[in-house]
Amino acid sequence: VEKGLIKEIHTNWYPANDPIEDTSAMRIQLKQSSGSLFGVYDGHSGGGCSAFCRDELFDILEFKQRLSKDDGGDTRLLSPSSFVEADDAFLQMAYLDKRFRDGNAGACAVVCHVDGSNLTTAWAGDCRA
Repeated sequence: VEKGLIKEIHTNWYPANDPIEDTSAMRIQLKQSSGSLFGVYDGHSGGGCSAFCRDELFDILEFKQRLSKDDGGDTRLLSPSSFVEADDAFLQMAYLDKRFRDGNAGACAVVCHVDGSNLTTAWAGDCRA
């Protein structure tokens, strides 16, 4: 990625469920911050939450960081409050779309922010990095 620190990226899936409930995402160039984001989401009881994380989590993280810079809050890209906000947004979406089964599903997450030679990792649920 930046300065050749990451040469290759590989992913592997083990289909423990049919259909598979796990997803991943990477954003090499962030929209509002420096560095790159990588995420792995382990779906539980359905793939709705892991798909939401794949499609929405990075935007929520960057948006919350920008708001925090404006109001003097926690400016870490991977702040715990951003993950709580993503959880609230997922549940709100499932409720409004009447996708109640998705609202009862969940996902564990590991997200890494690579910025130059710095690596920051955050996780939620039983995933660890």
